[in-house]
Amino acid sequence: MTTYAIAQGMLSARKKIDICVDATAPTVGIKLEVLKEAKIKAKKKGVRIRYITEITKDNISYCRELAQIVELRHLDNIQGNFGLSERGYCMAIAPIEKEKPVTQVIYSNAKQVIQQHQSLFETLWNKAIPAKLKIKEIEEGRPVFGRTEVLYGEEENAIPKGIEFMKNVKKTMDIYFDYLGPSIIIELDTYRHGFLEIRRRGGKIRALTEITDQNIHYCKDLLKIVNELRHLERLKGCLAVSETEMITARVLQEAKPLTEFIHSNAQDFVQQGQYIFDALWNKAVPAEQKIKEIKEGVEPEFVEVITDGSKAARIIMEFARSVKNEALILMPHSKSMIRTDKLGLWNPLVDAAEKGAQVRIICPLSDENSKIVKRLSDSSSNIKILNGQVTESGIFIADGIKYFSVENRNVDAEEVSEAIGMMIYSNSKKGTNLFRSFFDALWIQMDLYEKLKTHENAQKEFINIAAHELRTPIQPILGFAEVLQGLIHKEPERAYIESILRNARRLQTLTEQILDVTRIESHRNLILKKELFDLNESIMTAIDDAKRYNDKLGLVASTRFIYTPTDRIMVFADKSRIYQVLSNLLANAVKFNDKNGDVFLSAERLDNEVVVKVKDTGCGLNSDILPKLFTKFMTKSDRGTGLGLYISKYIIESHGGTIKGENNKDGKGATFTFVLPLEQRVERKDQ
Repeated sequence: MTTYAIAQGMLSARKKIDICVDATAPTVGIKLEVLKEAKIKAKKKGVRIRYITEITKDNISYCRELAQIVELRHLDNIQGNFGLSERGYCMAIAPIEKEKPVTQVIYSNAKQVIQQHQSLFETLWNKAIPAKLKIKEIEEGRPVFGRTEVLYGEEENAIPKGIEFMKNVKKTMDIYFDYLGPSIIIELDTYRHGFLEIRRRGGKIRALTEITDQNIHYCKDLLKIVNELRHLERLKGCLAVSETEMITARVLQEAKPLTEFIHSNAQDFVQQGQYIFDALWNKAVPAEQKIKEIKEGVEPEFVEVITDGSKAARIIMEFARSVKNEALILMPHSKSMIRTDKLGLWNPLVDAAEKGAQVRIICPLSDENSKIVKRLSDSSSNIKILNGQVTESGIFIADGIKYFSVENRNVDAEEVSEAIGMMIYSNSKKGTNLFRSFFDALWIQMDLYEKLKTHENAQKEFINIAAHELRTPIQPILGFAEVLQGLIHKEPERAYIESILRNARRLQTLTEQILDVTRIESHRNLILKKELFDLNESIMTAIDDAKRYNDKLGLVASTRFIYTPTDRIMVFADKSRIYQVLSNLLANAVKFNDKNGDVFLSAERLDNEVVVKVKDTGCGLNSDILPKLFTKFMTKSDRGTGLGLYISKYIIESHGGTIKGENNKDGKGATFTFVLPLEQRVERKDQ
């Protein structure tokens, strides 16, 4: 009679029926025809039937059939049985037996009772998962719709769940924890045995922690029970991930079990946890290396890329205060010295110099920074400053053990923090040695350059020095930088290697120019190796090389080279020296050209000579420079030495030709013209 009453209650419902029952109830709902038919008839009337139960291996067949009639969801560990509609509520007060009628129920149509249990049902419904997912999970033997839960307490929740997690590991467990984690694994038998059991089953464990002076003895023991251990600084909390589960904890206590953590077998969370672990793992260093560093007191090598200008400014000051023996500084711009003076950089360096440290500075000098230069030079004989060229980046090497390289973002900025676009900060031995070699070579170059400008009569004494001291360091710099360029493919490190290559090649070009000038001034004429060749081919080669070089400087998009080759123009001359002249004229044309400007070239036969012209559309030649255009060191550019045109004039005249430069008649740009004899096979008497 009770079963019939329940069926009548379902048939009397107008809008909805909500049922929450334990794992035994589905057998009754399907096997007892009166209850099954009541559900089917109610559904046909348009009544919505929601049904919550615990789906298990034992009742899965009944639940499949039930799911064809009602909206079925699964919830673990349901105890008790009740159902309600908008008209009444009933609860079974005796346990439901498999496939047997319900014998005792409590019924009520009191609104307060109905509302109270409706609220309870909604809470349970929102926690439950769709039946088809639970059925699939049982059939496939793996979690399909994951669950995430927060666990508290030791004995009743956290520890048993942690043990279960380790027992479920089949192939791999990846775990990271902060510096307290090793003490928990080693000191607590529960966790240590769990790790060992995973290994015994053939599982692999990767562990990641912060190794310190305080936990190094635990880490040595941990190395014996995991497959691989790595070190990473500033780890917080704990995360463990296996093929199917993840555990994460916010706080660890030394040698104490986890009392609060989040557990999940939801695949999205598991995958996210694995991604986090792998990202940290790839940044970590082997534990053996870190342990050795702690034992020997060696600072680990690091490379840090900094884009925060304020942080970069703080590091600059830390560098200055740390100098004990030597400071090597390359400043990219004359204003850099003004900004760093405002920052206070020079005060600790002056103090270090007074205590015996050697401070060498290369910086473009100007009227605006002249007072600072004089003050520093007068403060100590250990501070030496050379005039340098404007560069793309600056360098600071402290005591030969660490360095930073900065890239300017805003040349006109007032503050250091506003000027810096990016900083690479490192104590890498290879990086420090590379930058040190580059600085030393540049220092020798600038020192000789200054002496050549102020003591021209002493050039003969420098020729052997220039040949050995300049060429020797440049070659390994180019070689090492090219090797690094092939190995490093990530930005911004690759951009800095390319910057080293560009500047080293410029240094190499300047070295050759100084050697040429030295030979000229010492009356040791340039040796010309003449041959018969097509001038058109040399012009096209010079244009192609200029394009490649400008592409590396980011200028190719703003410069077009316009040249239409004519018939072959055969000249008897030194092919490499004529190419040198062409390259120099093209470089000057690009340097002084307008943005998006053109460079026009032409080569024309006239009687027994050929006339070559290189025309740009830039700012033209300064009226102060025109009378001394082809003399040494004559330039208004902060990126040139004024030697190229001087050498070019000598090369052309050595061939019996002439060269000149003049502003264009339309007031836009300048034209350089040189004339060479055609197929002349008689060399000059002074050669």
